[in-house]
Amino acid sequence: MKKIIVVFMSLMLCLFAFAPVAFSDTEGNATAAMNVTVDPNITVGDNPDEVRMSVQTGDVSGAFVFRVDANMQYVDIQVGASHLYKADDPESEVAPILVNEGAGVFVDPTSGEGANLAFNNSSEYDINGFPAVKTQTGTFESSQNGHFSQNVDVVVTWNQDDPEKPQGDYSGFVQFYCMMVGDI
Repeated sequence: MKKIIVVFMSLMLCLFAFAPVAFSDTEGNATAAMNVTVDPNITVGDNPDEVRMSVQTGDVSGAFVFRVDANMQYVDIQVGASHLYKADDPESEVAPILVNEGAGVFVDPTSGEGANLAFNNSSEYDINGFPAVKTQTGTFESSQNGHFSQNVDVVVTWNQDDPEKPQGDYSGFVQFYCMMVGDI
């Protein structure tokens, strides 16, 4: 009988020693945290139609339409405009029709308030090989719900001040920049 009790006690001790392994759960789970940041993005496009104007002397303004789609409510906008050259040739002997820097550039989003951007006097650069000038940067706010997805009208003015300017076609470019606020 003592042997049976000793064997029984030994079996009980072994049973308790290995019980956690023998009685493990039949399923389990774990949870991991996830965090995604949506980065700001901007897409800009232009109206594919060429703007055509005519002038004898004085100011001539061209209205251009650019499309902005951004996932932010505020954007910075800057505009560059080249002078207009006879026969699409910046090396022409004929003096160009100059951008009227005093007029600035009027920028008018469809949703929100428009503003006139002054030219930056030290901003000489070129657009596709045409000498040009840039405006200062202006911040524009959309009245849309947290995004800026709309057309933006841009009006640039040139001054044809030579009454004996040779007739013909004079051409140039307007360049539209749209950036995240503070990302200049």
